[in-house]
Amino acid sequence: MVKPLYWMNLTTTMRCRPEDVNTLLCRFDHVRMLAFVDQQPTDIVIDYPFKIEFSPRGIEKLRLPEEIDDKNLFFLRNIVKDLSIGADLRENADSLPVFIAKQNYVIAGCATLFTVLNHDQVSNQTRNYDLQILPLPGRRPDSVVVIEKITEHKKCAKPGNPSYSMQKMNYKIKTYVSRMQIGDTTFNSQTRMHMEMKTKELISIRDISYVELVDIERATEPMPQADFDHVATLYFE
Repeated sequence: MVKPLYWMNLTTTMRCRPEDVNTLLCRFDHVRMLAFVDQQPTDIVIDYPFKIEFSPRGIEKLRLPEEIDDKNLFFLRNIVKDLSIGADLRENADSLPVFIAKQNYVIAGCATLFTVLNHDQVSNQTRNYDLQILPLPGRRPDSVVVIEKITEHKKCAKPGNPSYSMQKMNYKIKTYVSRMQIGDTTFNSQTRMHMEMKTKELISIRDISYVELVDIERATEPMPQADFDHVATLYFE
């Protein structure tokens, strides 16, 4: 087994509240980094709010009060992408449980294989809320909807010709596999991504992200007021 030359673990809590039916106003709380070098946890301050705008496909835009540096934007994209389905399931209802559609993460216009299945619900946790799941043909009551996505870099709109930002960082996305599970009271999503970066040597990078709904609570503070004039997408432009 090959040992990693370097690893880093980032954990955070993301708190969101709905601004309207298609927009979440969010912020990160307690971002903590644990790196291979010193293995001492370090708190990172990311104290700006941001908005997530949805469409039937999933996340369309991110809105921020101001432009942020590339590192924080990459971190933001890497977390919120796990909230995005990436395709309109209703448009592909006749092709279920398997269909191919284009999604826009990490590179725009990547052909992705979608698999949508129903699994038995195993959680017995009692919650004071129910999640609304889009009506899907053949969905069994009390089942968990599982959405799996597989993307290959060579199946993107411009194979071998990523965007300027990707070229600047010398990254190449090799594989992208995502699994989202949505139940009546549960939500979790995990993505595994394999990238290669060319420097003097070829460096292999494996990125694993995981998002889980912990709870839904009543808001106790007024909605913060700010201008969210800076727009970003989920993919590198």
